[in-house]
Amino acid sequence: MEPYIKNGVVYIDIAATEPPITMEEAILWLKNNNTTAPFIETWISLFGSEAGMIENAFSNLDYTVTAEIVYNQLLHQLEEIFTKIADTAAVLANLNSLMLETMQRLEQKMSGPAGMYKDKLALLIKWVESLRDNAFYLRQSDDAKRRLNRYSVCADFKEMIERFGNRNELMKEYQSGISFAPNKRLYIEKRIKSQTETLAKRKTVYNSWWPKTKDTFQYDFGEYERIGYAWVIGGYNATWTDFNSATRNNVTLNAAVPVERRPEFYATLVHAIILGGSLGFHIAFLEEELEKLSGNTIYKSTPEVLPAPTDPDSIFISYNHANKEDAALVFSFLKDHGITTILDSDAMPAGQDIKFFIENAVKNISITLALVSRQSLLSGWVSAETINTFFMERLGLKKRFIAICLDNSFMDSGFGAEAIRHIDEQLGKIKILIQQHDDLGVDSRNLNTEKSRLIALRNNMDEILNRLKNSLCLDGTNGKIKDALPALLRAIKA
Repeated sequence: MEPYIKNGVVYIDIAATEPPITMEEAILWLKNNNTTAPFIETWISLFGSEAGMIENAFSNLDYTVTAEIVYNQLLHQLEEIFTKIADTAAVLANLNSLMLETMQRLEQKMSGPAGMYKDKLALLIKWVESLRDNAFYLRQSDDAKRRLNRYSVCADFKEMIERFGNRNELMKEYQSGISFAPNKRLYIEKRIKSQTETLAKRKTVYNSWWPKTKDTFQYDFGEYERIGYAWVIGGYNATWTDFNSATRNNVTLNAAVPVERRPEFYATLVHAIILGGSLGFHIAFLEEELEKLSGNTIYKSTPEVLPAPTDPDSIFISYNHANKEDAALVFSFLKDHGITTILDSDAMPAGQDIKFFIENAVKNISITLALVSRQSLLSGWVSAETINTFFMERLGLKKRFIAICLDNSFMDSGFGAEAIRHIDEQLGKIKILIQQHDDLGVDSRNLNTEKSRLIALRNNMDEILNRLKNSLCLDGTNGKIKDALPALLRAIKA
């Protein structure tokens, strides 16, 4: 069962049942199933033939000790049930009804004649609730493991997208809209804008369809959709090893998620990456359709201009053009020391799409060297280069990020807020210009591209600043960039 997203929340509907099941119906169903029959026999030994209604059981001084042994036996039997039975949804539905009604009856007895055994009743209620929790966890885990197994047999990312992505749904939406739209070019532009902006802003939470607030995780699934999108747009056909690095081997993620919830979480993250990849293919299709309508081929790319990722010390210099003299100085120094170095003014062919150039450069180069300054931190292009490197570095793709600081503006505690205000001002101006272009029926693609860059920069500014503040930044301030170059060479060779 695949998760779905509604109002920014990722849902896994694990508790959907048919019409309500009574306790008696649940007991009968569980008795008639060879795999669950031992469980219900053990259950009755704990609660009595009427599922907990025999009061004289509480008069037994050894009842609590005996009950704990039986409780542990029930836990073990639950694990066996969800290992052996294929229709875990039906099992869960009947167990859920049995346990809910048992808790209700035990709670009613708290105020009845059996109230003198209140402590034992409270303990039983606690155990039933614990068994119910474990039933849900086991069902979720089993379902997630089945999904992960289906994903893992795919040869590569492309096959995962074809089998489990939503490209067909996206295409149906597009075909429905394009057939009605009077201006096809404008419709495609707006669809590209809408889809990419939604992806850039997405910060979804995770809810396992559980009747407890504590089981809603606050986690940015949008980040994993953006990873899948970046892989596709960058031409990276990921393998299952990459998915494991992003999910199962993610130390930060493992620390945040309880062990019993990890399989379902991993499966949902993998699916988020697949959805991002599906969107990447869809956006590429839309861009091609737009080019056909405009008859414009200037955006065709030539990835051969970048070196293959075989040089362990190859470098891409990320900088703002206000710092082009410093970039040229670093470029010459590295070239003189035999290091493969990419600088946009030196390597990017005339007419090539800048966005493609950046994504391809970061993918094919081992090290991104950022010349950090106030201007570069407010540059959408530099943020794209930095963010792409962070993603790939985090996923264990042998990418490194090195910074030379041309000024210390990022250390100012108020710089983040200042940067966001500056970006918002720029976005406000672009929004007005886009509306003016739309009113005139004029192509606003270049404005939409800049808007997307600025939104990505705004959404990732905190991560960029945090990374810079917590990393070694080579000192190139006050015109001392030449003094930083020997240290840069040592960092590259480290």
